[in-house]
Amino acid sequence: MDANFGITTVVQELCSTLSLTSDAKKIAKTCHSTVYRAHSAKFNCEVAIKVIDRSLIPLHIAKTYLPPHRDIKLENILLNEANDVRLIDYGFAVRMEHPRQRTMSGCGSRPYTALSIVQKRPYNPFSTDFYSCGFVLYTMLTGKWPTDAEERYRKGGVDVDYPSPPSEEAKELITRLLTLDDEERPGYEEIVGTICVSGSDCAQQLGNYHVVRSR
Repeated sequence: MDANFGITTVVQELCSTLSLTSDAKKIAKTCHSTVYRAHSAKFNCEVAIKVIDRSLIPLHIAKTYLPPHRDIKLENILLNEANDVRLIDYGFAVRMEHPRQRTMSGCGSRPYTALSIVQKRPYNPFSTDFYSCGFVLYTMLTGKWPTDAEERYRKGGVDVDYPSPPSEEAKELITRLLTLDDEERPGYEEIVGTICVSGSDCAQQLGNYHVVRSR
């Protein structure tokens, strides 16, 4: 905490799996970041690297609670050298005074966003973050994107379809995370208590990558 300005910042260790080299090519630019195409020696393939100008990103960190990220997607998830998951790009993080607070501000990236955000209704950003987690998990286990929330709503709220079904435990968790109703979505304690997470079922299907909670 900066005593003069009252600014709170988040410091994370360097995820050094990827780095920019002289042959990296700029392929896209946003208001606060630049995306490069480069070669990953570790994975032996072409990858996209987002370089964020931290001076342009207003971080709003909660005083008591960890801030909702509000832009969880595959591009914002990195692995460190120990293969621990690290979440990056807190440009949409929002200050929350209590865990059940609602907000209406736009955020996120389609198709990872929950229905309440798409419809511009008041939403609990912790719950909508878990929707995005379900979207990521579905994609990692099936190799495909699930149907967009708004399209499922237009079709009468149909359930998620599984082209290549994961285990029943993983399927049950993903289906609950991708429910269209924010109030019916499980919270953190309930999620970590499921067989899929506590029994390492998902981790085994993901090639023994393990997910850790940020400390």
